[in-house]
Amino acid sequence: MKTTAYISSTSLPGSPVIHENPLPYFRDRKYDFQLKSDGSLLSEHLENAGKNLTFRVLPYKMQDKYYRKRDICSVKTAVLENDIITATFLPDFGGKLYSLYNKRDKRELLFKNPVLQPANLALRNAWTSGGIEWNIGRTGHTYHTCAPVFFQKCKDINGEMFLRMFEYDRCEGLCFSVEFRLPKGSDALFARVKIMNSRDEDVPMYWWTNIAVRETADMRILAATDKVIFQNPKGGFGFGKMPYLDSVPNKDASFPSIYNYSSEYFFQIPETVEYPWEVAVYPSKNWIFAEYSTSELKYRKMFTWGTHQGGKKWRDFLSDPGKGGYVEIQAGIARTQLHGLIMPANAVWTFTQAFTSVNADSKSICDMEYQKASDAVANLFKREIPEFAPESPESVNHPEYISTGSGWGALEQRRRKIRGDSPLPIDFPEFSIGNGELSWLNLLINGNLPDNTSSFMIDAGDSDWLTMLEKDSKNGSKESLVHLGVMYYENGMMKEAVSAWEKSLPHALAYRNLSLVEKQSNNTVKSIDLMEKAVQLNSSDAYKSEYADLLIKSGEYEKCWQLLNILAEDAMDRLWLYRAQCAWHTKRYSELEKMFGREYSCIREGETSLTDLWFMWAEKTGQQNRTNPPSNIDFRTY
Repeated sequence: MKTTAYISSTSLPGSPVIHENPLPYFRDRKYDFQLKSDGSLLSEHLENAGKNLTFRVLPYKMQDKYYRKRDICSVKTAVLENDIITATFLPDFGGKLYSLYNKRDKRELLFKNPVLQPANLALRNAWTSGGIEWNIGRTGHTYHTCAPVFFQKCKDINGEMFLRMFEYDRCEGLCFSVEFRLPKGSDALFARVKIMNSRDEDVPMYWWTNIAVRETADMRILAATDKVIFQNPKGGFGFGKMPYLDSVPNKDASFPSIYNYSSEYFFQIPETVEYPWEVAVYPSKNWIFAEYSTSELKYRKMFTWGTHQGGKKWRDFLSDPGKGGYVEIQAGIARTQLHGLIMPANAVWTFTQAFTSVNADSKSICDMEYQKASDAVANLFKREIPEFAPESPESVNHPEYISTGSGWGALEQRRRKIRGDSPLPIDFPEFSIGNGELSWLNLLINGNLPDNTSSFMIDAGDSDWLTMLEKDSKNGSKESLVHLGVMYYENGMMKEAVSAWEKSLPHALAYRNLSLVEKQSNNTVKSIDLMEKAVQLNSSDAYKSEYADLLIKSGEYEKCWQLLNILAEDAMDRLWLYRAQCAWHTKRYSELEKMFGREYSCIREGETSLTDLWFMWAEKTGQQNRTNPPSNIDFRTY
């Protein structure tokens, strides 16, 4: 059978509706952070550690409101299929490879999550587990992980079908694409990644491919080296040699099941390895999942949630109880996910990955000493990246879109054309421009930013949005003043931001942003007063949440309780968490007990706010069980 590509759908239980927070979340004022070492890291391991990897999300908005109630939902898929493999992607969820099914062996190669459940683990909050995702931008799960991206169905000059995924990264003003190929008769899926910096300046760069594979109690992880940087629970990161690490003394760390806490390590594969690789070995199944790549994608990682209650809780929380077990094997361009790189101006980076499976006597491999096992695996499967035929002229001239991403690339393309600048390296379709982009298109063409503009800009990509806003603000536009302040503040121009926001008053977002400024200066009383003015103009959940946070931190629990006493069932999780804290401090213990019975969707990985309250409540009210909080509120990772 020739390779085919087509659009389809799948039905599964899920909660796919994800709401954006309307407020801008500003970047960490420190661009770098210090990577903590346990003393064993070498000098080369510390180079670029923590560089340009602190929190940054603008111009994207947080995706922090979603639910636990699941319904059967229909989810759009893009499918690439040959006679052996069926690869199924989710275009509306970052192009995630949802399933990689080997028809010959009747085997799913990935952890295929039976549900679609967002949780708070990504850069923008919302994230779903399972499959393979393509992480570009900054440390963590990408900005696009719960957002639509473009998919095209293409043909090469031999008439072979393939899929192309692409998007515009608004944070750094970059373009990236991934071509997915399934040659006829191949049992491997190939993904050719292309990252394009068309700016005239260097930019921070990050890439990690995140692969979720099914977890079993006897599985083993092997790679093309035994040298790793590992997370040491005693403090910081260390450098060691597999399989025995200081993090798990006297245990073989290549078996994820030996960890009773969440942990990870990064394989430091040497330059001499032509095709870096990593595998998951399944001894009771007699097969191996294998991933390998060209040398540009040099490093590998293993992550496990661990066997403790918190780890089991997170696996179940992201899936169904007992069905969410997975281990992550990952591939990246830097030593660890806490190391940054700089991409030169006008550079193009490319690399290719392959995903496949191998039938083998995997039990024997798991019984071997680590290095012998690694050598045995290396000889089991042929690692090579074929030369793919170029795209046909027909595909280039008449691309067939089967899914549409954001309109921000098209907007930047329009801006460049009007200014006479060189075009983006990817041609984004004009029909992708939607409501979020239209306000800025109006500013570009007509010179004014409409009221109630709900999206943000940060002036990335050598653009001139800042100049346009300054010009419009001088014509008396309060909306431009507010957004100008956002742009100033994100780029470290604090005084200019405050001045712009003060000139735009009364405006809910300006009051909120000025409140943040006062909060950062520890002017609590003034911060609360400004936030109260913001809430009077806009009483949405996002504004209420920040107001409640201020009231609690200043000890005004009764006032906060009055704010949150009556909440809609679908109110933001954070509001219910603040309500629980107020209930404790105002001795409304029966109300607090009710809130322990709720399902919470947006708890951050490792957050203990609810369990801390539960332990205090259990002690105060004389509960018999004072050591095991209900599983629905336990999000600890230790």
